[in-house]
Amino acid sequence: MAKIIACEEIGEVETCDLEVEHKDHQYYLANGILSSNSHAVSYSILSYQCGWLCNYYPSEWMAAFLDKEPEGRKEKAIGIAKQFGFNIKPLDVNCSGKVWEISEDGKTLIQPLTSIKGLGDAAMQQIMEHRPFNNIEEFLFNEKIVYSKLNKRALDVLIRSEALECLMDDRFVGGKHFWSAVAVDRPRKEKNLLENIELYKEEGNFTNEEKIEHLSSLTGVFPMELVITDRILKRLNECKIPPISEYDADLLVTWFIPRKVTIRKTKNGKDYYIIEVIDSNSTQTSIKCWGVDPTRDQVYNNRPYMAKLDYNEQWGFSTRSLKYNFKLLG
Repeated sequence: MAKIIACEEIGEVETCDLEVEHKDHQYYLANGILSSNSHAVSYSILSYQCGWLCNYYPSEWMAAFLDKEPEGRKEKAIGIAKQFGFNIKPLDVNCSGKVWEISEDGKTLIQPLTSIKGLGDAAMQQIMEHRPFNNIEEFLFNEKIVYSKLNKRALDVLIRSEALECLMDDRFVGGKHFWSAVAVDRPRKEKNLLENIELYKEEGNFTNEEKIEHLSSLTGVFPMELVITDRILKRLNECKIPPISEYDADLLVTWFIPRKVTIRKTKNGKDYYIIEVIDSNSTQTSIKCWGVDPTRDQVYNNRPYMAKLDYNEQWGFSTRSLKYNFKLLG
């Protein structure tokens, strides 16, 4: 495909809006005419606008970018924001709104309540109209709140997404104790809450696996900090081992975190794995592991791995020896 090496203004000329059925948006025809699908012009204008806004209003641009990205790409978008130096404030009923907002420091973006799956508009409206809340009693027993809108389902997802963590005081042993006393057995009066606190105190905290699944499924954001330590990340960087989304064919070795393992069979009836993985760039990738023995070859979800992988256009990432090519990190 030819490259544009120079541009020269030729003034006003008659222009045709020509659209050509071709895999590329822009290429040269046999007679030397440069053909470009018309929407490519729109892309260039949008690119300029985004570049200008990102340069002069970086916080506002990034907040808008996070707001408009589809849910399926939200996790990757948050990863991009972090790469640009922004901090992400976790969900909080006292400050999260309906859109991504910018804190006073200009470098912290506040995750909105709309990112919680299962929390309806009516429940969000009740929260925003009656906050701030100083303790869980003010949240549960407020005469002005319509609890048919801020119901038990809303309490469940608010606690498991950690949006109510700011109201969990030292009366609660841990997150699961808080969840059981407040959402599972919804108290109608302050007396009932005190009884629940005593009744469910043995519940303690959620396991690490439970926290990961709650945050991933309810907010669409994988809690990388719960899975891989800063020490391991630093060591990987020092050894020049990239995450799988930055795979370097010359290095061969990469790292990732498995999220799901599926057992399949080849046409010859042999088992193989399809491992769905994620990395620090919030990029999701599949790895095929050939010749596995499910009774022997075990892969742990939500644990960091380093691996030597093959890559080609047809199969993507793959390996023929999980035992020798995968290494569990920590």
